[in-house]
Amino acid sequence: MDMSLGKVLRDSFFSKFAISVFCFSGSVQAPLTAVAQTRQPVDKSAPEVLDFAGVLREVRKNSLSLGRFSELKKSAEFNHAAVQSQSAPALQLSSNLTAQYVAPSKQTHILSVGMTLWDFGRQSAQELKSAAQMMTADSQTVEAEESLRIKVARFYVADCSAQSVLADSQEQLRNAESKLKTVRAGYLRGERPQTDVVRLTADVGKAQLVVKKAQDEFDWQMEQMSLLMSPARTSASTKRKSNLKPLPMRDRQWWSQFVVRFSAARIQSAALEKVRSGKALLEAEMETLNADAYPVISASAGFQGLGNFKPVKPDALAQLNLQYNLPFSSIREQKKQSILARLKENELALEEELKNRNDKLIQSRLKLEGLLGQIDLQKAQIDILLEYQKLVRTRYFAGRASLLELTSTEDELLANRLELTRMQSNLYLAAIDAAEALGGKELEKLF
Repeated sequence: MDMSLGKVLRDSFFSKFAISVFCFSGSVQAPLTAVAQTRQPVDKSAPEVLDFAGVLREVRKNSLSLGRFSELKKSAEFNHAAVQSQSAPALQLSSNLTAQYVAPSKQTHILSVGMTLWDFGRQSAQELKSAAQMMTADSQTVEAEESLRIKVARFYVADCSAQSVLADSQEQLRNAESKLKTVRAGYLRGERPQTDVVRLTADVGKAQLVVKKAQDEFDWQMEQMSLLMSPARTSASTKRKSNLKPLPMRDRQWWSQFVVRFSAARIQSAALEKVRSGKALLEAEMETLNADAYPVISASAGFQGLGNFKPVKPDALAQLNLQYNLPFSSIREQKKQSILARLKENELALEEELKNRNDKLIQSRLKLEGLLGQIDLQKAQIDILLEYQKLVRTRYFAGRASLLELTSTEDELLANRLELTRMQSNLYLAAIDAAEALGGKELEKLF
C-alpha cells in the first residue's frame, strides 16, 4: 500500500514537472521564433515591383521639362505683379552736383511724386497682356504635365505587354523541357522513338530562342522606362532591377462603364487653354492700339532745393503733363487688320483643336468596342485550345496521337496567348488615346 502510494506520488511529481517544462519551453520558443523571422536578411538582389503611380511619381520628380515650365510660370507671375504696380504713384529722388571754376559748387536736390491720371486704357491693356502671358505659361506647364503622364502611360503599357510575353514564353519553355524529360525517359525504356526526342530537343531550342528575344525586348523596354525615371543616369552598370505590376484584367462591364464615362466627359485640355490665352494676348494688343489714339494725362508734384551740402528751404513744384502720339492712320489701320486676322485664325485653331479631339474620342470608342469583342472571342478560343491540349497530351502519352499533333497544338495555344496579350495592350492604348483627347482625364483610373 505504501509502495503504491509512493509510486502515485512519484508519477504525479514527474507529470507535473513535465507539464511545467512543456509550458516553459513553449513560452520561450514562440518569441525566439518571432525574433528570428523579423531578423531575416533582405534579398537586395530581388527586383523591385513598380506600379504606374510609383513610376509617374519618379518621372515627375526628375523631369527637366516640368521644372523649366514651372520657372517660366513663376517669371510670368512676377511680371504680372510688376505690371499691376505701375498704376501706383511713382516716387523719385535725384541729386545733381555742379562744379564751376568761377563759382562755388552747387548741389540740386529734387524729390518728386508722379502719377498718371488717365491713359485711356493703356494700363489695363498691359495688365490684360501680362495676365494672358501668365495664362499661357500656366497652360504650357499643365500641357507638359499632361504630355508626360500620357507618355509614361504608353511606356508602362508597352513594358507590361513585354513582361507578359516574356512570362508566356517562359511557361512554354518549361512545358517543352518537361515534355522532353518525360519523352527521353520513355525512350530509355524503349517506349518512345528517338525521333521524338530529337524533335522535342529542337522544340526546346526554339523555345529558348523565343525566351531570349522576349527577355531582350523586356530589358530594352525597361531600360527606356529607367532612363525616363532617372535621366541623369549615364552608365549601364547602374541599371535598376525592376518588374512592373501587371495591368489589371478588367471585365467587360468595367470597360463598358469606362466608355460611357469618357463619352459623356467634357474636353478640358491645356492645349485649348493655350489657344484661348493667345486670343487674350491679341485682344490686349487691340486695346493698346486703340488707346494710342488718345493722349496720356499725368500729374507730378515735387520739392526742389539748392545748396552747397547744406539744408535749404525747398521750392514746391506742380506739373500737369500731356503726352500725345500723333496718329498715322494708314499704319494703325494695317496693324488693326493684322490683329483681326490673327484673332480669326485663333478662333479657327480653337475649333480645329476641339474637332480633332472629338474625332479622336469617337475613334477610340469604336476601337475599344471592337477590341472588347475580339478579346471575348480570343479568350473562348484559348479555353478550347487548353482543353484540346490536355486531350492531345493524354492521347500522345497513351500512344494514340503523334508528336506533331501535340506540338502543333501547343504552338497554336502559345500564338493565341500572345495575340491575347497584344489585344489587351491595344485595348489599354485605345483607352489612353481617349484619356489624351479629354486632356488626361480618366487616365489614373486605368491602372
